[in-house]
Amino acid sequence: MDLLNINDRFGITVAGIGLDARIGQRVNHSFYKPILNKLGLSSFTYTIAAIIELLSFKTFKSTVTIDDMTYTYAITWLTACGNTSSYGGGLVVCPGASPTDSMLNITMLHDVGRMNILMRLFPALLRGQPILRKGVTYRTGKEITIETDRPILAIIDGEVIKSTPLHVAIHEKALNLILTR
Repeated sequence: MDLLNINDRFGITVAGIGLDARIGQRVNHSFYKPILNKLGLSSFTYTIAAIIELLSFKTFKSTVTIDDMTYTYAITWLTACGNTSSYGGGLVVCPGASPTDSMLNITMLHDVGRMNILMRLFPALLRGQPILRKGVTYRTGKEITIETDRPILAIIDGEVIKSTPLHVAIHEKALNLILTR
């Protein structure tokens, strides 16, 4: 399978900056995570953290370069680079991502208001649907560089790693898995 190379560090699932990294950080340090896990409600941990972070998160300006194309957003909430389609308790953030297709699937959430995210986009995400609305951009590529107007928290495979700038590249067929029964 392919791996993500993030600033010379490897990951398997999704690397992201912004809101999703803050949600991941909140989940990792929450008092309610062990309680909800014991009750078999671990996916609610991410829902609670997402709502809290959505209410307080400060957007940022970003410049995203995917292969040879550059995109600039004055209001950025998150950029996620997926080798797999979901993370954060099963949220499908990078629909279409596959760990064997030699491509990054990139999701950018930008230029939308807080209430739009809370009332429209987040509920669609919870339903597992790709979000086909203004302010959500999907792209694919082999390499991405993310620069921001201030340091923004980054996450890989659920672990906070550092802040921007971030360089992510696909490392094709880097991991061989043996499945046994």
